[in-house]
Amino acid sequence: MIMTILLMMMVVVVVVMMMMMMMMVTI
Repeated sequence: MIMTILLMMMVVVVVVMMMMMMMMVTI
């Protein structure tokens, strides 16, 4: 259970980082 929560949090962080990178590239 704890492992799944950690994996989900890691995935969310990676997605946010990718979105921020895309925003910086567009600007």
